[in-house]
Amino acid sequence: MGVRAVVAESYERIHRSNLIGRGVLPLEFTGSDGASSYTFTGEEELTFEGVDAVSVGSSPVLLRVTRGDGRVETVALRLRIFSGQELSYLRHGGILPYVVRRTLDRS
Repeated sequence: MGVRAVVAESYERIHRSNLIGRGVLPLEFTGSDGASSYTFTGEEELTFEGVDAVSVGSSPVLLRVTRGDGRVETVALRLRIFSGQELSYLRHGGILPYVVRRTLDRS
């Protein structure tokens, strides 16, 4: 379906792990921010900055929201990665591409 990221106020561990396993970034609002702090119509262009620099732990990611009228809002997010294995899954686009690449490398 082309989903590359999901932004929520928080995740249960199993849901966060399932998103990572599919190569989807489980991003979280920071501080008192939440979904109700912003109005989204579906017409916005969303750009995520800092995704290439993520590491194990909590990494900051900046969301730039470009509205239809050209206004730009920035939203501070975080991406929590609990292990090197999760980081590998994300970098490969999910568990399946990770396993396929590993299998091909061994043959």
